[in-house]
Amino acid sequence: MVYVAEGTSLFDPMDFLKSLFFNLVTALLIFLVLQRLSDTSTRNVLSTSLILALLVGFAGELPPTSWFMIPIEYAIVNMIDYLVGFLLAGWLMSKVALKAS
Repeated sequence: MVYVAEGTSLFDPMDFLKSLFFNLVTALLIFLVLQRLSDTSTRNVLSTSLILALLVGFAGELPPTSWFMIPIEYAIVNMIDYLVGFLLAGWLMSKVALKAS
């Protein structure tokens, strides 16, 4: 939790635009990694997406459990959220953007 003395506006549209920007950059980076695969079969893309999701989950969710005393259960749920999102994105990219030749 962060305390801001002057206060903030709840649901500021700029926050949504920043979030959209970060999500689009993340999707682009995932696409660039997946595009470099020599075998763009659905299975290979999904397994690479799984590895990326675990890497992001471990790097992004586990350190706050020790630094900020966030419960491990919360981190696990967030990591599952990453897994689902990355696997869905990988599946979609394997079917639409990375069609196997």
